[in-house]
Amino acid sequence: MRDLAAEQASPATVNFTVRTRDYLTQREIGKLMGAARSGSRYGHRDSTMILIAYRHGLRASELCDLQWSQVDFNAGTLRVRRRKQGSPGTHPLQGDEMRALRRLQRGRFVFLTERDGPMTPKAFHALFARIGQRAELPFPVHPHMLRHTCGYLLANKGQDIRSLQAYLGHKNIQHTVRYYTEMAPDPFRGFCPDPLPHPQEHKRGRGTDLSPDPALDLKGHRLTEDNEEAIAELMRVGLTREQAKDLILEARWPPTMTTKRKTTNR
Repeated sequence: MRDLAAEQASPATVNFTVRTRDYLTQREIGKLMGAARSGSRYGHRDSTMILIAYRHGLRASELCDLQWSQVDFNAGTLRVRRRKQGSPGTHPLQGDEMRALRRLQRGRFVFLTERDGPMTPKAFHALFARIGQRAELPFPVHPHMLRHTCGYLLANKGQDIRSLQAYLGHKNIQHTVRYYTEMAPDPFRGFCPDPLPHPQEHKRGRGTDLSPDPALDLKGHRLTEDNEEAIAELMRVGLTREQAKDLILEARWPPTMTTKRKTTNR
């Protein structure tokens, strides 16, 4: 019983000696799904597990317990049964999810092993860790990161706290505030003091080593706010279109306005 409780429990804090965050970007989700598809003959099942867990914020135990009776292809919905005394809910299924699920239809459970038994949370933990290694992510991954990613991105898109609580099935809204709205940086956009001048090493044609993602390294590029290629690249790492435009405006180089050097009479 102790092992089962430990297996289903989600980490409350991030171990910063192992990884710097407990969620993934949309680009990293894509890399994981690609690695899953190309990793074995069960690649379609594995990539679909990642997709469903990420889209609906499922815990490993909820994902492995998913049954076909919860999937309604006619209505395009998924009935989510939550663990940890969470609130159940009905989520819409997108087209790519339904197409992926239809290919797996057999048996009682949605995700089966090669012996036609349901996948266990422990087996999915091990499988997901191997997929993360194949995807060459710079830190080890665990399945609960998919749930954190769902909540993090929804919070960043501006979803209200009550809707986010209902979608993730939290009984206590404090859990939603603690894990997701506190993680989202967008509510604090513009709260920082005036930016410092660019350091001398930020020359044209170079980026800054402080960029968290290569796609955000915009220094040294003559970009305009309606540059579709740059906007698309930023949206692939989880930003909305408006956020991408704002970031391009902030990082545009050289600045649109120049200041004249003041002279003093001595």
